[in-house]
Amino acid sequence: MAENQSEEHARQFEEKIFDEIEKLEHSPQRWQRIEIPRVEGEFRRILVGVYQIFYEIEGEHIAIHAIVDGRRRPPLFHPD
Repeated sequence: MAENQSEEHARQFEEKIFDEIEKLEHSPQRWQRIEIPRVEGEFRRILVGVYQIFYEIEGEHIAIHAIVDGRRRPPLFHPD
């Protein structure tokens, strides 16, 4: 049951990230986005409030590489 809750929380988090990215991508006052070329794809950075989200688009999916709270270090989430 805990695993199902974990998957549900992950799905909800992913939906929120997609919603925020979509809102900011289409907003005339969108936040700064930095694109860093990579061999496998490209990292992008988007600011949502005080959070910096480093992500990569892989087809229809998004891979979150790090979430950094601008008020603290280290990253809140980093898969490596």
